Parts: sequence; structure tokens; C-alpha cells
Amino acid sequence: MEDVESKLKSIVADVLDKDAVTCDGDFQRPLKELGIDSLDAMTLLLKVQDAFGLPDISDEDMARLNTLGGIAAYVRQNKERIAS
Repeated sequence: MEDVESKLKSIVADVLDKDAVTCDGDFQRPLKELGIDSLDAMTLLLKVQDAFGLPDISDEDMARLNTLGGIAAYVRQNKERIAS
């Protein structure tokens, strides 16, 4: 099974039509620095929700998920909640 980071890289590449994430350090950079604007971020989060089978992401959570590392942690935390 693909790990969360690899799947996120793939989703970002799909949303932006390019490989914006080139190293692990990119997971700590703000999404804007990766060339992800607010519309792309919304699309990214919706694709993440679908790809990982997550429930709806609240507006509050969407507003604070501003790095790929934060999104990866959110995915892990919510997948654990779903599994239990």
C-alpha cells in the first residue's frame, strides 16, 4: 500500500499538472510556496478526502491545513479514528 506522503505527492502532481513536491522538506513548506493557490488547495483537499476515504473536512480544518505535512498528519489521525 502506498504511504500517505507518496499518495499526496501524486495528488499534488495531478492537481497542478506538474511535480511540485521534489523532496521531503517540501512537506513543511506552506502550500503557497509550492505554487498551490487557494482554489488548488481546495481541490487538493477534496481529492485527499476521496483518495483516503475521509469524512467531510470541516471549514476550520481546511483553513489550518496549510502544509503537506499537516495534511499527511490529518489523514493519519482521521484514518485511525475511522478504523477504531
